[in-house]
Amino acid sequence: MLINIRKRIIYSNKIDYLLVFILFVGAFLRFSRINDFDNPYYTATAFSVIKTWNNFLFASSDPLGVVSVDKPPLAFWLQGIGIYLFGTEKWAVNIFQAILGIISILILYSLIKPTFGRISALVSSSILCVIPSSVIIDSRNEPDALMMFLVLCSSFFIIKSVRSNNVFWLIPFALFIGLAFNTKMLVALIPLPVFFLYYFLSKDENLFKKIKHLFLTSLLITIISFSWVFIVWITPSNERPWVGSTSDNSIWTLVFEYNGFNRFEGFLGRPPQGAPPQGIPSQLSVGPPQGPPPQGRVSPPQGPPPQGRVGPPQGPPPQGRVGPPQGAPPQGGPSQLSVGPPQGGVAPLQMFDQGYGILGLLFGRIGASTGWLLGWAILLGIINVSSSLSKSRLKNYKNIENFFKKDEYHSESFMWFFWLILGFFIFGVANATDTHAYYLVALSIPIAGVFGIAFTQILEKVKNGTFPIQIIPIGMIMIVITQILWGSDLSGRLISGVIMVVSIVISILMFSFLGKNNLYDHLSKYLLITGFITIIFLPSVIGFKSGGNIAGQGRNLPIIPPPILNSQNYDGVPVRSNFSPSEIYFEKIKNIVNKENLNKEQYVVITSRAREASLFIIKDINAFSMNGFSGRDPIFTNSSFDNLVDNYKYVFYISNDRDRLLPQNNLQKEFSPNDQMEKVRIFTSWEDISSANGLSKGSIFLKINY
Repeated sequence: MLINIRKRIIYSNKIDYLLVFILFVGAFLRFSRINDFDNPYYTATAFSVIKTWNNFLFASSDPLGVVSVDKPPLAFWLQGIGIYLFGTEKWAVNIFQAILGIISILILYSLIKPTFGRISALVSSSILCVIPSSVIIDSRNEPDALMMFLVLCSSFFIIKSVRSNNVFWLIPFALFIGLAFNTKMLVALIPLPVFFLYYFLSKDENLFKKIKHLFLTSLLITIISFSWVFIVWITPSNERPWVGSTSDNSIWTLVFEYNGFNRFEGFLGRPPQGAPPQGIPSQLSVGPPQGPPPQGRVSPPQGPPPQGRVGPPQGPPPQGRVGPPQGAPPQGGPSQLSVGPPQGGVAPLQMFDQGYGILGLLFGRIGASTGWLLGWAILLGIINVSSSLSKSRLKNYKNIENFFKKDEYHSESFMWFFWLILGFFIFGVANATDTHAYYLVALSIPIAGVFGIAFTQILEKVKNGTFPIQIIPIGMIMIVITQILWGSDLSGRLISGVIMVVSIVISILMFSFLGKNNLYDHLSKYLLITGFITIIFLPSVIGFKSGGNIAGQGRNLPIIPPPILNSQNYDGVPVRSNFSPSEIYFEKIKNIVNKENLNKEQYVVITSRAREASLFIIKDINAFSMNGFSGRDPIFTNSSFDNLVDNYKYVFYISNDRDRLLPQNNLQKEFSPNDQMEKVRIFTSWEDISSANGLSKGSIFLKINY
């Protein structure tokens, strides 16, 4: 594939220097913020998978192999290579994703150019180069970047199979689709129906052969996609980690429920699991939750910390059974640590931001990520597709078949357009999009493809006199206005204002110089190029300035990176401005470990949820989550838990607000002597060492096995 891409770049011994410049800009945007952010949960997973072969195969989220991550392993294998080679620095975890993002720009150029020409290819690759959703996700360790790279590769091979009339290319097509599935499961298959339809309508062979080839390809995709799932399924549960984010330890639940239908709970009429409690203001302060906490939220201890000496617990641990942390955290005013969207918001058109729905993709908080161009890409795509249809008479199947076989331009235009439309609909009804805006990276490639194709075709129509010349400057200024409405808070008012003035000036000049006969004169060319640069400049700034803070945050989720504390210390420990609440627990436990002169094998840190254990894992400390990513996985019974912790001299348990407000353990139920199922408490001979370490009561518990 890379050889073919090189041939596309070098034609008649001439390098496309504009493409080289685009790649340079893409590399700058992705590498400039590569060390700003990583998802600690995924970093801990990548660190854990390189520890043992069992962890590697089953994608364990902790080095002890207690529970797996909630995604397939492929992305974490790639990130694990970076950690193995360069350590656990953020840039080491993210580096390969950034490289793949740059290669994706190159592949898109190679896909568009043969059929639609150099200008379309340059426009498409420029958009993919700067679109914030792609820039940001390529510089952090979410699996979405690898998934979209693999999906793009699969589109390369299905198109190549049709162009060359060679069925052989369906094999690498199936391979890359299967690998994409093993990166993020069902979401990778969203464009598959469009790819199959494109092949069916465009491939020049008889009907029976096309059906046979698609059937065999589907079979191969199924085998590759579910190969890892099958391995997990046939492996006895006691020989692998618990399947994370499931209540039944079933890999099928993870595939079809957690990473499947649960993503569409809002559309199906059920309240999404991650939906925020009603009545909570958007600017949440870190304090006791006012209801069931949202999935995956981590909160630090509340209220001012008690004054006390920092040190290990005094005296032997109490004998006998004690329950889990009792009582609620201290009441007090709002904490200085706030979670919620930045002041001022992301999107001024919040009247359209009403929860889940397709309008949220165009007018909601995620507009700065893709919305600024999504609507325009759809509009231009409709114009381009309808124009193609108006030239043909699609009265029957034969006419449709001939229409697509006759010209690659028609068939590939429709493929790109319906790829975008299908993704637009699916992500529009998925509640997961409302929670995690970075999911929209899946729309970045079809947005870029459709816009590049349609943009240049409209220029041709203007040149031929079938479209009014005024559409170019008017369209440019409308796109710029859309960008400013959506992204001014992220790019800066000054930059937005300058871009607006420049776009108006260029538009006026376009009205003066653009005409049917001089559209491609030198002056007109320079005006068009300058105008296009104006269109993509603001998204470039948004991608550059946003860093790890995804453009257009999810609903009521914490700011990423963590917000800045006004004070210089937290619970007696100095903290950086880029502060994670888990750091305070790490420092306290490390003080005890150093004082007691414990080696790594002598102690373990236990948390309720995986994110709280991540910091310890990344720093090469034995740690695990007893209840998985969200704190809901019933991984242990009381006996299995005791068997594990008895292997360590010092066992630390880090509590959280939910544990203290809802003092119950999410353990598997066991049969009591009267044969009744009941919840069992596991904390026997544990001491609350929080106050002795200057922390709020109920924060850290210790068990010492003599």
